[in-house]
Amino acid sequence: MLSEDEKNCDGCLFLEEDWGALNQGRDYLSKIAADRQSYFWDELLRDISYCVLNGITEIVYQSQPSDKDVLLRYMAMEDRLSRRIFSNAMLGAIDRCEQDQIRMTAFMSRVTQGLLYIFLQVDSIRFSDFQDYIDARRNMLECYAHFAKAKCTEENVHIDKIVGIAIEPPKHRRVSGTDMVYAEFKDWPQTEQEYWNSERIKQGVFRQKISDWNHLFDREWPDSDKPRKIGVNEKCPCGSGKKYKKCCGSVLKSQM
Repeated sequence: MLSEDEKNCDGCLFLEEDWGALNQGRDYLSKIAADRQSYFWDELLRDISYCVLNGITEIVYQSQPSDKDVLLRYMAMEDRLSRRIFSNAMLGAIDRCEQDQIRMTAFMSRVTQGLLYIFLQVDSIRFSDFQDYIDARRNMLECYAHFAKAKCTEENVHIDKIVGIAIEPPKHRRVSGTDMVYAEFKDWPQTEQEYWNSERIKQGVFRQKISDWNHLFDREWPDSDKPRKIGVNEKCPCGSGKKYKKCCGSVLKSQM
């Protein structure tokens, strides 16, 4: 029987030999391999933070001085599984985006209640002037945030915060920076709902039910019954920087 102290404990203790078995096991290695995609989110967050900290961002509009900080903090709060899921969604959208196309992907935060992310790709090929393209992309991102709020309100889905990210499709163009918007809807009058929902329908945006497009899911610990075969000369997924045959691969082989 567990004591009361043991029942209330939120920590975990591993003996040295048990820890080695855990981080060299198939389940752990499968998770590390699956998490590789998640670093797309980390890199995006790092690049934007660098621009903000070095004062090389162009702030078009903000309702309060801390808007950009709030946006980055929400992104930083997402856990590793969320980052993996979101990165897979964004990378999949990048791969499917065709030339001269506007492609939008939306997903709910798994950590912050009432937060929705919008990832928008807009090709510059349809614009003759670069500044016209940037202005149109920013306006489009702002409109999509309002369309999303109107759609969620129509379906009684609680959303009061939206983080929007807009880029040029990396598959076809050299990425021309990143536009980001943070929208917080403390008040949403009926007049706003009617206007933006009407515009959303005219533009044909968010036509599917939210229950149909909010379907992102993954297992934190992927099924390791059939693990991906790691080449002996590949870098070890544990992150040591060594070749697999000289790291966890050799350990696993010696234990067989």
